[in-house]
Amino acid sequence: MITVVGLVWGTAYKNEIQGWWDSVQALNPPADDIVVAYHPDDDCGAVDLPCRLVECRTRTADAMINAAVATIDDGWVAPLAIDDRFCPDAFSCLPDDLDKIADVVANTIRFMSHSGTNPSAPELFATAPMRNHVMGTSWFTKDIWERTGGYPNVYWSDWAFWWKCHVYGARWFKPSGVQVLVNDIRANRISSHTNIEADVEMHKFIAEYTHEDCEVR
Repeated sequence: MITVVGLVWGTAYKNEIQGWWDSVQALNPPADDIVVAYHPDDDCGAVDLPCRLVECRTRTADAMINAAVATIDDGWVAPLAIDDRFCPDAFSCLPDDLDKIADVVANTIRFMSHSGTNPSAPELFATAPMRNHVMGTSWFTKDIWERTGGYPNVYWSDWAFWWKCHVYGARWFKPSGVQVLVNDIRANRISSHTNIEADVEMHKFIAEYTHEDCEVR
């Protein structure tokens, strides 16, 4: 079972909602379920979506995605930013025995601006820990989310989550092809900006999060 997860708050991405929905509906094979976390006080465009909606009153990516994943019983979680788009055949790369061999599908993205690709390389965490090597669009099981405690409350929450997966000995599957189109041409996109303070925060997190169940303050 694969559940697509979206998250949205504020008004900045309201005009991206329909394109996101169309992208999810075009998947072949399709997703089994769709969950969108949103802030109920914001005119974000989510309330009319014909899918499961989860209210989250904390406007951060980690809080939103954790709120959505908490409502999923089991199976695989495929997060997709509201301004990104799935390739229609994104899920066709998954082998029948995926549940037996992997906890994370470390996927490959294509940039909308120049059509270049960026594949995940989780094996590099072992030798170059102070850099993120897994795309934020990657998919994971509810089980590994529960075992690691989910997305941490840091600026680069997806990077921190992948690091936790590495520390927990997650099994990675690297599919062939491209799974997600990333909208790197959109102004004010978080991942497009340099943030030295956030990088320092992550380096501290990585240095301190060295074993299962440890806490980073």
